[in-house]
Amino acid sequence: PSPGRRWRTRPGPTGPVVAVTWAPSICRGTAVPYGARARSHPARGPSLYAMAPALRSAAERDRLAAGFADVHAIGTDHCPFTREQKLQTRLCDIPMGIGGVEHAFRIMHRRFGDAVIPKMTEHPAALFGLSGVKGSIAVGADADFAFVRPGASRIDADHSRGHSLWSGAETSAMVAATMLRGRFAVRDGRFLGTSGIYLEGGTKR
Repeated sequence: PSPGRRWRTRPGPTGPVVAVTWAPSICRGTAVPYGARARSHPARGPSLYAMAPALRSAAERDRLAAGFADVHAIGTDHCPFTREQKLQTRLCDIPMGIGGVEHAFRIMHRRFGDAVIPKMTEHPAALFGLSGVKGSIAVGADADFAFVRPGASRIDADHSRGHSLWSGAETSAMVAATMLRGRFAVRDGRFLGTSGIYLEGGTKR
C-alpha cells in the first residue's frame, strides 16, 4: 500500500470485506466467491471448497448482492490446490482457498452485468496507485486487454486440477482471449506462456 493508507480485512456480516481507508474516504471491496456462492453449495466434498473466511449463507450472499452498488472493487486470489491436497479429514490439514481467477469475470458478469467492469479494472488500479498504468485503455497505459464474447454459456471445464466450485455454472459471457502489455497471454483457452511483473504501488508513467 502507498504511504498514508491503512488496510484492514474483516469478516463482515455479508461476507469478507477489505476496507481501504485514507482521509477522507473509505472504499469497500469483496472477493468473487462471496458474491456468487453460498456455503450450502455443493453438498458433496465440502473440504474441496474450504476457504478462509468461509462461504456465507445464501441469505448473506444475497445481502451482499443487494449492496453491490456500494462495493468499489472486486478481486480474488487463486489457490489451485489439487483434489488430493484438499481431501483431508482434519481441518488443520486442509489447505484453504479455491481456484478463483479463471472464471471470475464470467461469474460476476452473470450476476451483476457490465457494472462489474470498472470494479474489476480501473477501481482496483486506482486503489493501488496505478491509474494511468493499469485498469484503463489510454495512451501510455499498459496494453492489457480482455476480449469478451457475450452470450449464454456454461462452465463445463477449466484448469482447476480435478475440482471446481464453478462447474456447471451458467454465465452470460466468456473471456475469449487476454493480452498482457501488448502480447497475447491466453487465446482460445490456451495459455501462451507470458509472465507478469511486480509493480510498486504508486508507479507512474
